[in-house]
Amino acid sequence: MRLLCPFCQQTLTLPDDQAGKAVNCPHCSQAFQAPQPYIPLAADPPAAPAPATHPAVAGPPLRTQAVDITPVSSAPSFDNLPDMPGVPAGPGTFRGLTLRPEVLAWVPAVALTIALILTFFRWAGSYPAGYPAYTQNGWLALFASFSSDAVAEDMLKMEGKIQEKIKTNWWLMFYFPLLIFGVAVAWAGPVASVLKLKLPAFAQKLWPYRPALAAVFAVFTLLLLSVQWANGFGIERAITELAEAEFAESKAAANTPEKLQRWEMRTSAAVASMQLRTTSWLRISWLAHLLAALAVGLEAVTALRANRPPIRVGVSA
Repeated sequence: MRLLCPFCQQTLTLPDDQAGKAVNCPHCSQAFQAPQPYIPLAADPPAAPAPATHPAVAGPPLRTQAVDITPVSSAPSFDNLPDMPGVPAGPGTFRGLTLRPEVLAWVPAVALTIALILTFFRWAGSYPAGYPAYTQNGWLALFASFSSDAVAEDMLKMEGKIQEKIKTNWWLMFYFPLLIFGVAVAWAGPVASVLKLKLPAFAQKLWPYRPALAAVFAVFTLLLLSVQWANGFGIERAITELAEAEFAESKAAANTPEKLQRWEMRTSAAVASMQLRTTSWLRISWLAHLLAALAVGLEAVTALRANRPPIRVGVSA
């Protein structure tokens, strides 16, 4: 027999002997009771009228008609029903993911933890010939510091000059506290659920606001990191300012468009020779923040759906 799953609305094909029994949808794994097949009842034969006994009533004899009341031997099959508009002609196949709330709760915790770990990896720096000459991770950028390669410093001797120019990245002063608290709040939900922890009274009052608080931390850390990345890190700005200072005299003497063009080209060539760039670790960190923000958003949507089936993402063929 063919029927629609009451949860995911996918077309199912079940054996006839499953009618009236509890079954599981192979697409969304939800349990429901399969309906009983429709069995038309046999018509009862019409009752024969009683013979006339009144002497005054006369007429032809009454005739009766035989009715076939052979019982139905088997339940009818629903496999050959005509196609209906809006209903797939055959069993559908769903390929994708089911976003269950108990799984979504772990995603922000893991993603923000990865982002915190990546703050100790190189984020930006100077990479002449592909070697990390002068670099910064998240914490060094916060405290206006950097690390240098011994070979590069022996050749370039720019460590002292960079130290004079480098400045604190102020956006990171807000980023790091929010990230640390965000990791703690994100882990609190799934850990308390798995260990079945009994929370103190003050924590129980704040617990309903935990998802919203985790969403604030996830979204704002993503925004702060994006703004800092767009503005550039201290090591990048310091080296750029050094290149511009090297040609400051030629800039002052650039009193024609041609001379100004030459100054800009020399400065650009000097900066390009230092090969300033951000690293893949920064990109992975940003993607981890984006994943955390998306996960808390989906978790909030799932909570609003109450007892409805979980969200499914994929393709139905």
